[in-house]
Amino acid sequence: DFLAEMKVNFETLNRLAFILVTGGNVGSTALPILGGYAGGPAGTALVMTAYYLLGTLMFQGAYHLTGPVHFRYGCSTTRDSLWVFSVVGRATSRNTRYPAIGLGYAAAGPCTRMYFYEAAAVNLCCVPSGYGGVQTVHPAKAVIDDGVTPMEALFNVEVAYAVTGMRAEQASELVNQLLEKYEKEVEKAPTGKRYQECYDLRTGKPLEEYVRLYDDIKEELINLGIPF
Repeated sequence: DFLAEMKVNFETLNRLAFILVTGGNVGSTALPILGGYAGGPAGTALVMTAYYLLGTLMFQGAYHLTGPVHFRYGCSTTRDSLWVFSVVGRATSRNTRYPAIGLGYAAAGPCTRMYFYEAAAVNLCCVPSGYGGVQTVHPAKAVIDDGVTPMEALFNVEVAYAVTGMRAEQASELVNQLLEKYEKEVEKAPTGKRYQECYDLRTGKPLEEYVRLYDDIKEELINLGIPF
């Protein structure tokens, strides 16, 4: 992992040397801070792109895990963060052979409508922009204990497959519609429920409330234009 911003420590270099000598799999990771040392969206996009070069040259990685994180809100789903995702994906997928995995952080937590809107927006930015993969968008900024469930992973997979091949212009229109649904709530986003509050601990299956919400969200997004 790189440190913010454009730094790496000796501990990481020592681990890297060991992994390279033993023939291990190396993937570089960089999550530039939007509003931090990199500045605004344009500066963050530049730094995020530079990390690709460092990942392949310094870490000799096979792939790159990346995404912007907003300095104030701690998520990747603000309008400017989504722009950074998109422009960096296009630049690097067109001009490098270093595959990237988009990693986003949602402001809202599991079992909330807002989480699904945010996750859909990240996938709509990453997939048409040429990312090699998209990791499950982390709920509740990844700071809540037990604050993630398999349902979020399923949703991200389904959305990513659904928008594969979608033109960037269409994806952009959908993202703007999704932003209208959640953008004003980012600062005070609902933390949602913990795993044990929306899953049956005995069977490992989601509770009926979550299943109904999931189906309802998918129906809403189908009507919006996402072809599940």
